[in-house]
Amino acid sequence: MKKFLSLLLTVVFCVVLVLPIYASNEGIMPCYNNTASAVVEFTISDTGSARVTCGYNGYYGITTNATVNCKIEKRTLFWWSDVDGAEWTDYLEGSRSEIQHLIQLPKSGKYRLTYEITVYGSGGAPDVITGEIEKEY
Repeated sequence: MKKFLSLLLTVVFCVVLVLPIYASNEGIMPCYNNTASAVVEFTISDTGSARVTCGYNGYYGITTNATVNCKIEKRTLFWWSDVDGAEWTDYLEGSRSEIQHLIQLPKSGKYRLTYEITVYGSGGAPDVITGEIEKEY
């Protein structure tokens, strides 16, 4: 009986330790006050033409507008350098909107897009969505 009980407790203990690992692999989706989601895409063609698409999907009657700040940087040795003409701020209106920028990159290498989307509305404090995407060509 003692062996069975100790085996049962061991199995229960292992299951309790493993379950949080599976739960964390699903990912955690943040909850926002004024937007359902944000979409950011960064692509570079073989010729060095970069396309940046930023947008958001808000809630009708709640989401009012958004500010999008983007910057493209190039990797030089151990640090990131600004690319001339590759930093901008856009003001978008409405409950859902999207904007696109095309930029010719100077030469091949590793590039990084950093972005910050701030979505405003009557749902509460503004939502601030940040991130970065790295690409090479």
